[in-house]
Amino acid sequence: MTAALTFMPFILSGAITLESQKLNNVPDIRCVSVFLDGYVEVIWEHLASSTPSTVYSIFHSLNINGPFTLLDSVSFPVNIYNHQISTANSQQQYYYITSRSSCWDESESSDTLSSINLSVIPVYNNTAVDLHWNPIHIPYLITSLSYYNIHAKDANGVYQIVGQSSITDFFLPAQTCDSYQSFYVSLEDQSGCFSYSPVDSAKLNDVIGPDVPVISNVSVDNSGNVIINWTCVATDVDSFEIYKQTNQGWVTIGIVPESVKSFMYNSSNASNVYETFSVRAIDSCNNAS
Repeated sequence: MTAALTFMPFILSGAITLESQKLNNVPDIRCVSVFLDGYVEVIWEHLASSTPSTVYSIFHSLNINGPFTLLDSVSFPVNIYNHQISTANSQQQYYYITSRSSCWDESESSDTLSSINLSVIPVYNNTAVDLHWNPIHIPYLITSLSYYNIHAKDANGVYQIVGQSSITDFFLPAQTCDSYQSFYVSLEDQSGCFSYSPVDSAKLNDVIGPDVPVISNVSVDNSGNVIINWTCVATDVDSFEIYKQTNQGWVTIGIVPESVKSFMYNSSNASNVYETFSVRAIDSCNNAS
């Protein structure tokens, strides 16, 4: 008799589930800036794990607690988003970002950053101003520099850095003559981007003289002329007046514009006698140092 062999197939039962993973690529949001034409600029940094298929979603709210609305989505390598909104210059705007890619789920949300809202308050009969603003994040981002720059428009219409503050407040004497003066603050990030506040203004009256110039050198040339050189750190200077001390007191011997910081006195007798000179600064309000 021939034996028969029967083969019973071995069948594995059950299901294999492939579970998508949470994206370990939380966007690194860094800066939020407000610009004069009514838009907010949001800037973030790409992480090393970002891929060309990464898509960033930008969310916005007028309240830190929400609700947040999806504004738009942009694809890598874009890392800037501009949001046009009518209230950009009048109140805080809040933003966070998420990211996803072709093979990963949506990430957790980034830090929520606020735009800087600046308040400029005249004090002491409009002769000084108190600037107050909000931080972009509490606590401060570890990548933010430790101080804010305070910018003020000078008499020539150019914004100058007039101070720095490690807190969200700054006191400054008036810089203009019975006119509106404009300010904004900025915060730099280690990545190189800046968060800018909107511009705010107040009508101020400058009654304080500029910083006193410092004479750095007085020399006599071969013709017997005295050459006076000085420095001055004041930002609001209209001109410099140069004086010589006489038996009748200080006598004006010359006036030069603020861009000039030297003067030649060609009526000097310094080759024969000791002469004393001084320089003072005059600002755009005719206040003297």
